[in-house]
Amino acid sequence: MPIVEYLYLEKENFTECIYADNDSKVCGIGVTSKPPSFIMWGDSHAATLRKAVNLIAHDNGLSGVYIYKNSCPPVLGMAQDSTHLNIPCSEYNQSMIQYLAIHPEITTVILAGHWSAYIENPSYRQRKNFESTLASHASETSDSLSREKSIKLELEQLIQTLLAMNRKVIIVSPIPEIGYDVPSANFIAIRTGRDVNEIIAPSLNEYFNRNRKIFAILNELKEKYQFQIIDPWKILCTNKICRVTVDGVPLYSDDDHLSFFGSELISPIFEPVFASMK
Repeated sequence: MPIVEYLYLEKENFTECIYADNDSKVCGIGVTSKPPSFIMWGDSHAATLRKAVNLIAHDNGLSGVYIYKNSCPPVLGMAQDSTHLNIPCSEYNQSMIQYLAIHPEITTVILAGHWSAYIENPSYRQRKNFESTLASHASETSDSLSREKSIKLELEQLIQTLLAMNRKVIIVSPIPEIGYDVPSANFIAIRTGRDVNEIIAPSLNEYFNRNRKIFAILNELKEKYQFQIIDPWKILCTNKICRVTVDGVPLYSDDDHLSFFGSELISPIFEPVFASMK
């Protein structure tokens, strides 16, 4: 598919699918003629995984739904400034639990989010004017709880809730952030005869340093609750860098969201999960 066509299709990725007592806002994925057996839940980073999940779900004859809301991580207890959202994150995430309660046919829950932005400073490298308005209920009542502790507490609460509902839990680890608008940087690099990966691709060490706190949280909770972790970085990154293009095609639609091409590239990472669900 031509680069221009891939970039044009990005707009479709950001039609939010939000459950708030309204099934019409739930988007189907995979073989949608069948009852859904899994759900993809998260923020806009979860939305960019739709292409990957759709491909592998189809290959395995499975149906699911994906429900996401921009800037709302899949945790319980997370609130957000309601002046910026039609539904606060806490209400949205609670509605997801209600949705699962009335849909017992959904047995697997896949969680994905822009994890580092909720723990670290949202600004990364050259990213400008990106503000996080997130604040947890816990931090509203106690300044002693850091964002890291809040995310850990609230993610653990969600995992406990899902396991108590007899759901299988799968968490997608952080997608590498770039900090530069990849399509724009790639355009300039091509015109000047340079390799954009050599110019803006973060090193693998940068990626792990940026995400060391969320990896520590995920690994600790995995040891405790035995859920599965999916690692997109294992395809996106080499042993030195986290690539921003492959064969000249951008893996990202901006500075941190995967493009359709990037999502398609990492689809094999989901194969073991869906093969085990058949």
